[in-house]
Amino acid sequence: PDLINNVESVGGLVVQPRGTFITSRRIAINSSLTTALGVAKQITSITQDGILSLEIANGHMVRMGDTLKYIRDRFGQAVSIWAGTVATPEGVEYLAQSGADTAIVGIGVGAVCTTTKKTGVGYPMLQTILDCADCSIPIVSAGGIREAGDFVKAIAAGADGVMIGRLLAGCSDTYDVHRYWGMASEMERPEGNHIEGISIQPILRQQTSKDVIRFLTEALQSAMSYSDSYTLDEFRTKAKFVEVSRGY
Repeated sequence: PDLINNVESVGGLVVQPRGTFITSRRIAINSSLTTALGVAKQITSITQDGILSLEIANGHMVRMGDTLKYIRDRFGQAVSIWAGTVATPEGVEYLAQSGADTAIVGIGVGAVCTTTKKTGVGYPMLQTILDCADCSIPIVSAGGIREAGDFVKAIAAGADGVMIGRLLAGCSDTYDVHRYWGMASEMERPEGNHIEGISIQPILRQQTSKDVIRFLTEALQSAMSYSDSYTLDEFRTKAKFVEVSRGY
């Protein structure tokens, strides 16, 4: 497809198969894109109805804003732009005002992310979702999903979508069943400049990624039945969160 071909041709930017998700109508590229304006100017065309996902460690910055404005001005509504990552309502609205259709939220909470340990920067995932759920554009939470119940709570708190890594790592159809790593880890930065991620050996699974997604869907359906909810909006309205002691 044109989107993948053109992005792969950008100098210094490599989009590997594990960072590409394709359906019959949409194309998503989720990788550690360096969204400098000079790189964005080299994207010559974007497939109609494509999804272009631009992620850097801190999406609430001028460089991201300039890049989003350039892509939106050049390609109009031909592409749906996902951008991140941010962890505050102000960050989400900044991305929206710059041209993003969807904001990716979550900093320092991934299973293979060491940003909070290394820098002290981060914010709890559930609170991030609760804070950003009423912003002007949809949000996709990224990180912190260790069990199916975490996925359900992210949806209940207001996330419009959820990015999942560790639960899919080790599935029989994943890119590398023996290793799961962060985009700021030594696996991606062999030169070793300021590492903020690790690599782990995932639990090998007999299931495919579709099996895991089906399991998550069934978990959400069951949770909705507990609150007698027929729609996601109703589920979110009825959901209540309480603070409990650690390990409850």
